[in-house]
Amino acid sequence: MENITLTSHQDSALAWLVTQFCDEHAKLVALLGHAGTGKTTVLAALRHALEIRGKTVAIGAPTHRAALVLRQKGIADATTVHSLALVPRFTADYTSCLQWLGEDVPTGEPDPEDVAHENVDGLPFLVYEAVKGEKERGRGVRVLRRTYAVKKVLGSIGIHGRDYFLGFRARAGLGILILDEASMVGRKLLALCQDAFPQVCLVGDPGQLPPVKDESMLARVSGFILNEVHRQAAGSPILQLATRARAGEPFWLEALDTGDAIQRCLSAPASAFLTAPLIVWRNSTRIECTKAIRAALGYPATTLQVGEPLVCRSTSPEDRAESFVNNALYTITAVEGDTARRLTVCDALGESLEVEDAHIEEWDGAAIAPTAIPFRLGYAITAHTAQGGEWPTVYISLPDLVKYAGFALHTHREEEIAQWTYTAITRAKTQLRFLTQHRFDAEETTMSPKLSKQPSTLSDLSDSAQVLASPDPAFLDDIPDPEMPPSVQAAMEVQAPVVADMLPTTTREDAVLHAFCQRLQTWMTEHHTYSGNFMDATVNACKRWMETMIERQNQQDGVLAQTVAQGFAQGLHVTGSPYSVTVQTLSPAGYVVQFRVEQPTAEQLIDEVERLTGWLAAQHYTAMPSAVAF
Repeated sequence: MENITLTSHQDSALAWLVTQFCDEHAKLVALLGHAGTGKTTVLAALRHALEIRGKTVAIGAPTHRAALVLRQKGIADATTVHSLALVPRFTADYTSCLQWLGEDVPTGEPDPEDVAHENVDGLPFLVYEAVKGEKERGRGVRVLRRTYAVKKVLGSIGIHGRDYFLGFRARAGLGILILDEASMVGRKLLALCQDAFPQVCLVGDPGQLPPVKDESMLARVSGFILNEVHRQAAGSPILQLATRARAGEPFWLEALDTGDAIQRCLSAPASAFLTAPLIVWRNSTRIECTKAIRAALGYPATTLQVGEPLVCRSTSPEDRAESFVNNALYTITAVEGDTARRLTVCDALGESLEVEDAHIEEWDGAAIAPTAIPFRLGYAITAHTAQGGEWPTVYISLPDLVKYAGFALHTHREEEIAQWTYTAITRAKTQLRFLTQHRFDAEETTMSPKLSKQPSTLSDLSDSAQVLASPDPAFLDDIPDPEMPPSVQAAMEVQAPVVADMLPTTTREDAVLHAFCQRLQTWMTEHHTYSGNFMDATVNACKRWMETMIERQNQQDGVLAQTVAQGFAQGLHVTGSPYSVTVQTLSPAGYVVQFRVEQPTAEQLIDEVERLTGWLAAQHYTAMPSAVAF
């Protein structure tokens, strides 16, 4: 650690932290910094500086994945804070099962509201329920304790500690705890850490996801803020995009192509996910994508293959002792036996490990044999699971991202989508890929075409229709490299009023945009899970805007507002003085395009919108919704 080189700003942070910890009255401090500011470098230097001053220092993280990343960066003894300082607590019924099998369980302070059920026929209540009253089978379970760990014995009949977990209690500790990835540390976990260690330093990025069902305490603790981004990191397109995501910008409405670092994909090679994760929002997406990727690779439905990624799902101390830790990633290097469940795997540090019996979560159900180590397939993971990890290349599901954005808009959780996207983006070291469809190729990927930026008539946008869900695959299937339609190319060369003069005239005020909106409504109903909720939120926003507009404008403006309100909520953006309308569509070739019309009066604007939408229908453009922007 003597060779660590710090910038002057980082050296100031180190000096401040050392001063705080040398003052025995400083119980809790923080080191905060966004991606690229060198938090881990300062963390390692802090430990060295404290140890040469005679302090006892432990370095931990909230998850095994985060602890593993620290070990990869040279902090060899980094482990989870749970291993360092915490003891798990379970319900009285589960504790009764542990004691029945002969395990000495430190129960701590009893909960008067959590009382175990009486034994039934000599069996603990949970065991009796699991074996469906078969006493002999229940007694046979107890025999297994002579051979296998108690928690594995219970897992063999479907009784898992995670289902009866109540929390942790503190184990007495010594010295100073430096806790990395502290954005995942909530109020309860922090209190336990402080019970176990006299002094605690939280190190983390306040822009990342908070702990589930708790609030992050990182930003609430006084500390030193690293705000200088390293020169090499400052020029990174990935870091620049992460900064925009943290600020809450809807970057997914753009092309998302910045050279090799960031690209948008219509599909991706299935083989890419053998080494790069696909980050998703929903667990159902994770399962669906995993099946699709394995099918594209040609793998049998329930047989493991060499090279497949696995995520360990074991919280067993016995498995951890053999280097199988919860949420850690492994790669299969050998498969043996007829059942293909005897494996050799390699962990992230390159160590080879033997698995006698692999239990695969997606295939094998809840009951885990006592000989087995539980895993799930690791092609797709959620952002919470990925948090604390790093990969050279990361894929993000754009359909899930924009579904989450629609959900966040409707439920007033805009901060959550900013944290989710920032966390997902910063998992990538060198390459970031946004997958616009869950389509996985057997050999090679098809990258999205790069559209040139145009001044006013046609904008280069991403598939923002997926704010609700991914588009119907029929729109984009079999179009690996779509050509620009001649009609659209011609429209790009002129201003919007000239385009309008080229369009055929349709009827006026007889339900403006009727056909356009009708097609949109049908498409949304058939293809969007959250369409109803999102439309409600959009219409309510439009209503509030319309009420204000009608009060301030004359009668003619009111007529205009009422006419375009329906279209406004379904992909039609309108502003006044001068009046303008933006219509977003999906071209026949698969492009997302945007037409903008401006006119000095409301009457002229209505005429131009009618002509434009009539022309779009004639050219077989497809209506699509977009986020409301006032």
